[in-house]
Amino acid sequence: MRAGRLHRGGSRHRQHRHHVHRLPGRRAQAQPVPQAAGRLAWRCSIGDFIVYKARRAGVPLVFVDPADSSKECAECGHVDRLNRVSQAKFVCRSCGVVAHADRNASRVLAHRGEDVWIAGRESRVPATP
Repeated sequence: MRAGRLHRGGSRHRQHRHHVHRLPGRRAQAQPVPQAAGRLAWRCSIGDFIVYKARRAGVPLVFVDPADSSKECAECGHVDRLNRVSQAKFVCRSCGVVAHADRNASRVLAHRGEDVWIAGRESRVPATP
């Protein structure tokens, strides 16, 4: 019987490390993790990482307050906790619009971002050095 050799390159499976996940009542299962994920040291927050990537790509970035975005209607702006019917469904109690909850919240955040962008562009306050 021949001894196995360590391959460089070759199969994609051999290029991954494995993490073992233990689930209650189940045997441990190994799942491949790309080497890039192993090399990436998360020493910063996800916000810092997004800022880094946006600057690197030359993409403008604005920050908005996400509070109540899942309860606010993207069409009329009405905020009510009862607008969020379920995890996936959004129904506005004011204007009656029905939408996927995540899609509605993403549109609310996009509107907020646009408002912040326009307010910054219209500002006549001199930039601080």
